[in-house]
Amino acid sequence: MASEINVGSSFNNQATMDLPQQAQLRTESFGARLRRLRRSRRLNQAELSSALNVSAPAISG
Repeated sequence: MASEINVGSSFNNQATMDLPQQAQLRTESFGARLRRLRRSRRLNQAELSSALNVSAPAISG
């Protein structure tokens, strides 16, 4: 049974974030967001690419 990884849950509660942190999320590049998610959730490249339904090389860095 494949387990799902919810990569969007860190953005669900933005109302409790301070304004500078919200601005940082809006200006963060997609690659930077992927790197942050990989670090914060301790995901490897294969796990993250599987959760996003893309090939592993698409999740580089």
